[in-house]
Amino acid sequence: MSTSLHDASVNQAGLPWYRYPTVLLIVAIPTVAVIVGFAMLAISFATFDGVVVDDYYKHGKGINQVLHRDETARTLGVVAEVSFNELSVTADLKADDTIAWPESLSLRILHPTQAGRDIVVDMSREMGQRYTADQVVFKPGEWILQIETTQWRLSNRVSIGKNSVLKLK
Repeated sequence: MSTSLHDASVNQAGLPWYRYPTVLLIVAIPTVAVIVGFAMLAISFATFDGVVVDDYYKHGKGINQVLHRDETARTLGVVAEVSFNELSVTADLKADDTIAWPESLSLRILHPTQAGRDIVVDMSREMGQRYTADQVVFKPGEWILQIETTQWRLSNRVSIGKNSVLKLK
């Protein structure tokens, strides 16, 4: 009986360190933690969210002015039909009231979560109430679409494809 216990201890003592399950467990936990940490660091660099606004009070007051432009568009009855094709955007505008249409509009294609992917384009008046912009390149998906002047703004969250026709009210 004593010889078998002695033989078992000799066999275990002769194994290399990496053959012990306890040692592998002790080494594996910090190794996995380091790998996961580097993966999360890579993800955080790849998906930068931007910084928080320093002057949030002033920014909040600006939001109230933007909401006033939304209300003005609603009062005037401004409606846009926006068409996207391969590399250009066309907007046909209508209004209930008589409006002096400007020579250019601002088109904003805003990403819902990543400000770095936002696109701002000036649309020039083609004829009547039709505005166009060329060289607009973006990935299809969920976007916030805004057409605006200094007096009014149309805005809506939309799903834009390569050849989409959307209505903004």
